[in-house]
Amino acid sequence: MMIESYKLHEGDAIYKCLKDWGIDGKIFSISVDNASYNDRAVNTLKTNTSRVKKLPCDGRLFHVRCCAHILNLLVKDGLSKIEHVIEEVREAVKYINHSEARRQSFSNVAHQLQVHDRKLSIDVPTRWNSTFDMLSLAIKFKDVFPRYAEHEPHFKHLPSEEDWKNVEKVCDGLKVFKVCTNIISGSDYPTSNLYLIEVYKIKETIDKGALSKCDFIRSMTEKMKEKFYKYWGECHVLMAIAAVLDPRDSSSHKTGSSGGSTSSRLVEYSLGSGWDAFGEFLKDADVDRPTKSELEMYLEEGD
Repeated sequence: MMIESYKLHEGDAIYKCLKDWGIDGKIFSISVDNASYNDRAVNTLKTNTSRVKKLPCDGRLFHVRCCAHILNLLVKDGLSKIEHVIEEVREAVKYINHSEARRQSFSNVAHQLQVHDRKLSIDVPTRWNSTFDMLSLAIKFKDVFPRYAEHEPHFKHLPSEEDWKNVEKVCDGLKVFKVCTNIISGSDYPTSNLYLIEVYKIKETIDKGALSKCDFIRSMTEKMKEKFYKYWGECHVLMAIAAVLDPRDSSSHKTGSSGGSTSSRLVEYSLGSGWDAFGEFLKDADVDRPTKSELEMYLEEGD
């Protein structure tokens, strides 16, 4: 089907397709990444759709931003506040990975100290999880760096014991974000039923970090908190979904995953480590649940 999109706003063009397909009154929610042009398109689509039918939860769930994308923005903002903690380790890894001769020399020292693991990896600035991988892997070699420095007089970026302690604190804080990102980015099992608890776990982690006695951890999480409440302010999305579907219902825990695969273990980790806490959160939350949810009424409608 051809659409003269150059004459239509993006949202209008999408809505025209929906009308032509006869589903303009059946749209419940749309999820896109955080690009500004998506905001404009979705707002237009929301306005057009709301004229056809009342949107569930007054439209609060119509535009659901990509959770993985927002998590990426959160962590990148947080890491920008602690570059001084990361930099010395990054420079040490960069120096060693500069040539094959240096990598081999470092590997020889590691074997002498009975440290057997993968090679050091340098991070990619645009991917925060690569920074986490770099730091968590470098920690395993922390006893190798001083011995390597004894053999390499030009090696000037030797992290101190205090540096390593700080890096360990950073990795402990980022571990939750890493696991959550892996869970909600899964492609061989449903993820929508895991979204709520992962966002809640991130909220808990950020709130606790903001109270940390460690200055740089507090600075990092405060920066993350700004972004979190910008997009998930006061967990309004959680409250809206909770009003539609009680995630404590056992039926919402079914994932369709089986066996001992990595995805299955991730799902089990998520369900086993947070649903109870999230249930307690909902008990104290001011959520007005109707006798029959809007989702149930929506699904009961005929064609």
